[in-house]
Amino acid sequence: MTAANLYAYAGSKRALYEQTVEYAMLRWQARVRAAVEKETSAQARLTVLCHSALYYLREDPEFGSLLASDPSIFPMRGYGWSLEPALLTLIGVCGVRITWVFTVFPLKRTYPILLWSYPISWLITAAALAVAYAVKITRKKRNESGLPAER
Repeated sequence: MTAANLYAYAGSKRALYEQTVEYAMLRWQARVRAAVEKETSAQARLTVLCHSALYYLREDPEFGSLLASDPSIFPMRGYGWSLEPALLTLIGVCGVRITWVFTVFPLKRTYPILLWSYPISWLITAAALAVAYAVKITRKKRNESGLPAER
């Protein structure tokens, strides 16, 4: 395929890149969704979700390295906001796991219960980062538009 043909589908190199990443993300989500839909219990669904998402990244290492290194996928780094994500990650990962070990784990001292602290901390951290990003980007857009900041 020639460059002229590619630009018939995307107006620029950046647009082509974004469409390619979007396709890869949708493919990843579809694979995980298909695996999760086969399960009936919430615990089995969460386990399959975590396993299938990680297995897919192992099957496609280029996509995994793209996720880790592209600041447009994790835009807080791209905007130069590094302290907030670092603190949220530290609190979300370490704090949740330590809290888990001292609160949930004593209720049922089994190895699987201990291991559940990992996906739980990832989900809580991801949610906290998503909220922080939404707040930061809303404030950034508000400042750029000249509207008064919310209090």
